[in-house]
Amino acid sequence: MAKLENEELLENSSVSLFEPTCCYGRRIVTNVDIVFCIDATAGMYPIHEEIKRNAFLFHGQLRETLIEKHRTVNQIRLKVIFFRDVYVDSDAFIESKFFVLPDEEDAYAAFVNNAVARGGGDEPESGLEALAKAIASDWVNEGQRRRHIIIIFTDAPAHPLDKPERDSCVQYPSGMPKDLIELEALWRGSMDHAKRLAIFAPNAYPWNGISYEWDLAVHSPSRAGEGCSEAQMQLVIECIVNMT
Repeated sequence: MAKLENEELLENSSVSLFEPTCCYGRRIVTNVDIVFCIDATAGMYPIHEEIKRNAFLFHGQLRETLIEKHRTVNQIRLKVIFFRDVYVDSDAFIESKFFVLPDEEDAYAAFVNNAVARGGGDEPESGLEALAKAIASDWVNEGQRRRHIIIIFTDAPAHPLDKPERDSCVQYPSGMPKDLIELEALWRGSMDHAKRLAIFAPNAYPWNGISYEWDLAVHSPSRAGEGCSEAQMQLVIECIVNMT
C-alpha cells in the first residue's frame, strides 16, 4: 500500500466501521480495541506530554465522533505499550492491559501519566518489537463486529529485528519474529480482519516500507519534536470510524 499523507488518511476508508445499532430488529454488537505504541525515549520529550494527553482524551473524542455520525459501539478498550531501546534500556517495554473505557478511566490515566520520556541510545529504537507485542495482544473476540487498531508514535527509525546483537542481548524479549518478513506474516495472519495500523513516524526505515508494503497500514511522516497534534488525532479517529 502506498504511503498516505495526513490529508490522505481517509481515502482508503470508504466503508463505515460502525453499523446501525439495529439490523432487521436485532442489536449489532461492535467492539473496538485500540493499542497505542508510544516512543518513551528522551528524544520524544518535547511532545511526550502532548502524546499522553491525546492518548488519554482519545476514547472520548472517538465516542463524540461516533455520535455525530450516528454510529454506535458496544465497547471501547485501550491499551498502551511504551517503548525505548532494548539494547540500552532495562525497562525498554512498559505494557498495560486493555482498559475498558470509560469504566476504567482512572486506572488508564494513572498508567499513561506515570510514563516518563527518558533513555534511548543511538537513534533507532525498539519500535518493531513494540509493534510485535501489539499484534500479539489479547484482542477482543466477542461481538458480531470487531475492530482492531494499532497506532504508533515515534520520532525515530527502528532497529531491525534481525540485528546481529539481538542474540547477545540478555533483556531481549522472547517470542519476537526473526525479521520484518515474519512480522508482516503475523500482521497478515493474526488479529481481526477489520484492522488498521496507523503510523506517525519519520520517513525512514522501517515505517516508510511498512506503509508501502503492508495491507491496511497508513503512514503520516513526522519530524523530531513534532507530531500527535489534535488535528492528527482527529484524522486517526475519522480513519477508524470509516475504515473497512
